[in-house]
Amino acid sequence: MIKFNWAELNLHSDCDLSAILVLTYALTKEYNTKLAWNAKELREKLFINNIPARLFMKGFLTSNKYGGIITKYRCKDPQSYFKNPNFLFYMCNPQAKINYLYLLSQRRMNDLDNYVLEDRVPEEYWDNLLIFRDQRKLYFSPEIALINSDHRSTNRKRRQ
Repeated sequence: MIKFNWAELNLHSDCDLSAILVLTYALTKEYNTKLAWNAKELREKLFINNIPARLFMKGFLTSNKYGGIITKYRCKDPQSYFKNPNFLFYMCNPQAKINYLYLLSQRRMNDLDNYVLEDRVPEEYWDNLLIFRDQRKLYFSPEIALINSDHRSTNRKRRQ
């Protein structure tokens, strides 16, 4: 489970899409570990155009003399979570990933559902390739894919 706070991400990134995605990716790693060998690798991994310099200036990222971009970012006040970080690596418009992250932020830490109700979020977020709508609910496709994947691997183990 990767814990995050939507307001913190926006504050620390100055609402820059690339910065939000980099910081979100940093949350999937242990503190003080390598995110990538260099900026090019990190940009290609997340399908973004730049790594904002402000992330280095604010101390959220560092680089070491041996090469590598190191995360120093942690969430101070987690309020939401996601289980499947694979959406960060999808080759799609970064705005779709940001909107998906916003939708995930509408699910609180104690909420185990893989959806949010449509009436809890503005309609502008409903059309996103990372979710599907059914019966006034917005389902988190990557989260559901993870559950299905775990279920298949559990069934395979039982058959062996």
